[in-house]
Amino acid sequence: KYKLFTGVGAAHLPGEKGVIGQLRKKGYKVRPVMFSNKKGNEGKSKIDAIRYPVKMNKQFSSDSAFSVDVPGKLYELGDVSGYKSYMNLDMANGSYYYIQRLNYYGKISGQDEDYMQKRIDSLLYENIPGKIISKKIEKNNLGFSYFDILNKTAKGDMQRYQIHFIDDEVFVFKMGGTEEYVTAGPENDLFFNSIRFRKKENSGIYIYS
Repeated sequence: KYKLFTGVGAAHLPGEKGVIGQLRKKGYKVRPVMFSNKKGNEGKSKIDAIRYPVKMNKQFSSDSAFSVDVPGKLYELGDVSGYKSYMNLDMANGSYYYIQRLNYYGKISGQDEDYMQKRIDSLLYENIPGKIISKKIEKNNLGFSYFDILNKTAKGDMQRYQIHFIDDEVFVFKMGGTEEYVTAGPENDLFFNSIRFRKKENSGIYIYS
């Protein structure tokens, strides 16, 4: 008349003194029930394929060095010894937008943008995760060169980078997401095509061009 469900931890099942052995000694017939997660995997795939529409908002760095469009607020994560980073998380789509700035003080050490470009180019193989699908060299709105890189991680997730060489700084813009999210929709072009840099006066203040 009544049904009873009892849950037992897996560590209590095996061995002569385990739950299975004890039940069989008492005359119960115990058989394994094979579990299939086929429907669960199909459901997960359907959920992962859903793209939630986002609205891009123009965001500025605190010193106005650059502006970029992201789906929400761009948070500055820290400023340590000439290194800054920014992050925007698109939780609904499992994607993220990440920016790094590194001041290499090129004018002091006599290292210009071309030097840094060649140096970083030699490091891409070790520092870009997975396989590099494509790499292009373009010019940004101030006329400086940048790498535009598309890569696929060992897990199968697509990523895109832009690495800009501006005066004494290197700017790394990155977008990542699950599976084909980065390349399957318009968000990555909206993000990367919106990147704008400001001219820097001798005083070190960025101005709008």
